[in-house]
Amino acid sequence: MNVLLILGAMPVNSPYLNYYTRFLEQKGISYDICAWNRYENKYTTQSNLFVFDSKGRSGRVKKVFDYFRYRNYLLRHINSRNYERVIVFTITTAIFLTKTLTQNFNKKYI
Repeated sequence: MNVLLILGAMPVNSPYLNYYTRFLEQKGISYDICAWNRYENKYTTQSNLFVFDSKGRSGRVKKVFDYFRYRNYLLRHINSRNYERVIVFTITTAIFLTKTLTQNFNKKYI
Protein backbone atom coordinates (compact mmCIF):
# COMPACT_ATOMS: atom_id res chain seq x y z
CA MET A 1 0.00 0.00 0.00
CA ASN A 2 1.18 3.52 -0.78
CA VAL A 3 -0.19 6.54 1.13
CA LEU A 4 0.15 10.26 0.40
CA LEU A 5 0.18 12.73 3.29
CA ILE A 6 -0.73 16.25 2.14
CA LEU A 7 0.32 19.12 4.38
CA GLY A 8 -0.64 22.78 4.18
CA ALA A 9 2.76 23.78 5.58
CA MET A 10 6.16 22.27 6.25
CA PRO A 11 6.48 19.13 8.42
CA VAL A 12 7.96 21.21 11.24
CA ASN A 13 4.65 23.09 11.46
CA SER A 14 2.44 19.98 11.36
CA PRO A 15 1.92 18.66 14.89
CA TYR A 16 0.02 15.49 13.97
CA LEU A 17 2.38 14.35 11.25
CA ASN A 18 4.53 12.29 13.62
CA TYR A 19 1.47 10.35 14.79
CA TYR A 20 0.62 9.29 11.24
CA THR A 21 4.18 8.56 10.13
CA ARG A 22 4.88 6.48 13.24
CA PHE A 23 1.66 4.49 12.68
CA LEU A 24 2.42 3.90 8.98
CA GLU A 25 6.00 2.83 9.74
CA GLN A 26 4.82 0.38 12.42
CA LYS A 27 2.40 -1.18 9.92
CA GLY A 28 5.08 -1.33 7.20
CA ILE A 29 3.15 0.97 4.87
CA SER A 30 5.12 3.17 2.49
CA TYR A 31 4.19 6.84 2.36
CA ASP A 32 5.11 10.12 0.73
CA ILE A 33 4.68 13.62 2.12
CA CYS A 34 3.72 16.66 0.05
CA ALA A 35 4.38 19.92 1.87
CA TRP A 36 4.02 23.60 1.07
CA ASN A 37 7.01 25.80 1.85
CA ARG A 38 5.37 29.23 2.18
CA TYR A 39 7.96 31.06 4.24
CA GLU A 40 11.24 30.05 2.62
CA ASN A 41 12.08 27.73 5.48
CA LYS A 42 15.19 25.71 5.10
CA TYR A 43 14.44 22.02 5.26
CA THR A 44 16.21 18.74 5.06
CA THR A 45 15.52 16.65 2.01
CA GLN A 46 14.09 13.21 2.40
CA SER A 47 13.41 10.67 -0.30
CA ASN A 48 9.70 10.70 0.51
CA LEU A 49 9.29 14.48 1.01
CA PHE A 50 8.06 16.54 -1.94
CA VAL A 51 8.00 20.29 -1.36
CA PHE A 52 6.14 22.99 -3.25
CA ASP A 53 8.15 26.18 -2.80
CA SER A 54 6.14 29.38 -2.82
CA LYS A 55 6.60 32.69 -1.06
CA GLY A 56 3.72 33.50 1.24
CA ARG A 57 1.86 36.40 -0.30
CA SER A 58 -0.25 38.96 1.42
CA GLY A 59 -3.75 39.73 0.26
CA ARG A 60 -6.69 37.40 -0.05
CA VAL A 61 -6.73 37.17 -3.84
CA LYS A 62 -3.02 36.32 -4.03
CA LYS A 63 -3.45 33.64 -1.38
CA VAL A 64 -6.27 32.04 -3.37
CA PHE A 65 -4.05 31.92 -6.45
CA ASP A 66 -1.32 30.29 -4.36
CA TYR A 67 -3.80 27.61 -3.30
CA PHE A 68 -4.64 26.93 -6.94
CA ARG A 69 -0.94 26.68 -7.77
CA TYR A 70 -0.46 24.22 -4.86
CA ARG A 71 -3.52 22.28 -6.01
CA ASN A 72 -2.08 21.95 -9.52
CA TYR A 73 1.23 20.79 -8.06
CA LEU A 74 -0.59 18.16 -5.98
CA LEU A 75 -2.66 16.94 -8.93
CA ARG A 76 0.46 16.49 -11.06
CA HIS A 77 2.13 14.63 -8.19
CA ILE A 78 -0.89 12.39 -7.53
CA ASN A 79 -1.24 11.55 -11.23
CA SER A 80 2.46 10.68 -11.56
CA ARG A 81 2.37 8.10 -8.75
CA ASN A 82 0.12 5.25 -7.73
CA TYR A 83 -1.39 6.10 -4.34
CA GLU A 84 -4.06 3.96 -2.75
CA ARG A 85 -4.93 6.31 0.13
CA VAL A 86 -4.64 10.03 0.82
CA ILE A 87 -4.52 11.90 4.13
CA VAL A 88 -5.10 15.67 3.92
CA PHE A 89 -4.08 17.67 6.98
CA THR A 90 -5.89 20.96 6.28
CA ILE A 91 -9.51 21.60 5.42
CA THR A 92 -8.71 24.33 2.92
CA THR A 93 -6.47 22.06 0.89
CA ALA A 94 -9.11 19.33 1.03
CA ILE A 95 -11.70 21.74 -0.36
CA PHE A 96 -9.44 22.55 -3.32
CA LEU A 97 -8.96 18.80 -3.92
CA THR A 98 -12.61 17.80 -3.45
CA LYS A 99 -13.19 16.61 -7.01
CA THR A 100 -10.06 14.46 -7.09
CA LEU A 101 -10.64 13.04 -3.62
CA THR A 102 -14.27 12.08 -4.26
CA GLN A 103 -13.70 10.68 -7.76
CA ASN A 104 -10.33 8.97 -7.48
CA PHE A 105 -10.16 8.14 -3.79
CA ASN A 106 -13.78 7.53 -2.85
CA LYS A 107 -13.82 6.32 0.78
CA LYS A 108 -10.01 6.11 0.67
CA TYR A 109 -9.09 9.50 2.08
CA ILE A 110 -9.09 11.28 5.41
